[in-house]
Amino acid sequence: MPNDKDSSVVIGVSLFCSNIENSVNYWSNVLKSKLEPNQTETNASFSFDQSQFRLNIVLSAEKINHAQAFGRIAFSCPTDQLQPLQAEMDKLKLTILTRFIELKTPGKADVCVVILADPDGHEICWVGDEGFRELSRFDPQARGLLDQAILNDKSDEWHEKKNNKI
Repeated sequence: MPNDKDSSVVIGVSLFCSNIENSVNYWSNVLKSKLEPNQTETNASFSFDQSQFRLNIVLSAEKINHAQAFGRIAFSCPTDQLQPLQAEMDKLKLTILTRFIELKTPGKADVCVVILADPDGHEICWVGDEGFRELSRFDPQARGLLDQAILNDKSDEWHEKKNNKI
């Protein structure tokens, strides 16, 4: 759980679903998350990582429309579990959006991923933990590098030109 020094940690996410039973089956039986005992007809919660993260599935009163705000939720797991996960999805004939792939990151750790879609089309990226941990280490130079990249990207010039053409 987050502490006072780390208040920016995400400890839960809620997703709408069109059918609570389908979602419970997918998240608990297929993806092996822990179904919390507080399930209702319109809401179910799942925990991951010894209850450090909670996923809430909420029955939607309307058709789910991802529109342009389509996002992706990501979880890490040991890299050697990714291909068996993909094989299980194949066996069950469930949606795999991106099959097992190693993403090269020049000068940094490579990361392996499998991207799935739940019954309502929510994208779920399963990331190999080893590469993910290496890529997400704190970089004390990150703020300066980001500031410099923003200065160098000339976006202010682009915005000025765009605003003048409107």
